[in-house]
Amino acid sequence: LITVTVYPNDPLVLGDNYRWFQNYGDNYFYFVPEVTGEYALSYTGENGQILGVEAADGTVPYYYQRRADDAYILNATLQAGVIYKFKVYAEYDEEKLVTLELAQDATGVTLDRDSLEAWAGAPVEIYAYLQPITAKQTELTWESDNEAVFTVTANGDGMSATVIPVGAGEATLTVRTKEGYEASIPVKVNEPPMLQTGLNTVYMNSYETKVFGFEPQVSGEYIMYMPTENTQVFPNILVPNGTAMELYSGYGYNSFTFEATAGQKYVLELYNDSGWYNGQAYLDTLNKAAVEEFVRVTYDAYYNAVGEDFGKSIPAIFTDEPQVPFRKYLTSSTDKG
Repeated sequence: LITVTVYPNDPLVLGDNYRWFQNYGDNYFYFVPEVTGEYALSYTGENGQILGVEAADGTVPYYYQRRADDAYILNATLQAGVIYKFKVYAEYDEEKLVTLELAQDATGVTLDRDSLEAWAGAPVEIYAYLQPITAKQTELTWESDNEAVFTVTANGDGMSATVIPVGAGEATLTVRTKEGYEASIPVKVNEPPMLQTGLNTVYMNSYETKVFGFEPQVSGEYIMYMPTENTQVFPNILVPNGTAMELYSGYGYNSFTFEATAGQKYVLELYNDSGWYNGQAYLDTLNKAAVEEFVRVTYDAYYNAVGEDFGKSIPAIFTDEPQVPFRKYLTSSTDKG
């Protein structure tokens, strides 16, 4: 009986690995550890994530994921001599840095911001980053030094927490590792401006979220109506502990109903979509006017600025859709598209 082990042709090695990523797809990278232990794989860049790891026999080792400033990290305990496959999703065709190391004990912790200012009743998610990024996973504790200003609760991912602003004031948020490393930031909580029953005039920019308070004097069903013609305003209604209330479809465009209790404070988060053509960031390609406007503000803008160089020093216009089948590759700056 002869046992043959087939190893991947292009395995990851310890240290830095530069790999070409397929856009909008899953990319697979292999690793065969020589030593059993906890390993950390980090993917540099915000436009993707490590989806998981599995052994050649299909078993999945215990792993956890976290974020750093500009990296996505997956830690897993791997067995020596076993072929493992990491699955990484990317959104762009480009070369990325993948670093694989034996995980180390944490030597510090930081937070994803230097300070926090929030509205009372509107929860905020905050992340902790271990140092170095290849650190072993560790237990974190979160603390508010004044729960009359805000409370904080750890999330299930082990590396983030939800801050619930309670009342106006200033306090300090601290995160601490079990090894004793800690990081703190000041937190300022403001009371949101109050909406009244009846007409309220609110100015909102496109793609903007604003927070308001509401305290009804009478219990019952309330309707919130926003008579806007060229935009959409989406509400999220919260009770002060950050729990979202159930909204019911209203009686017309941009209207919503909800049950409210007299004397209870509510927080309303209003998100304003864009009123420019189809009201979304992506072009409505079935809207002739929208396409014409897209061409005017993009291609025509290039032509007006550098059109005299088209076909000369500018052989082609860049496209972020390289999968278009009828394409031509330019081998030098003198080629013409």
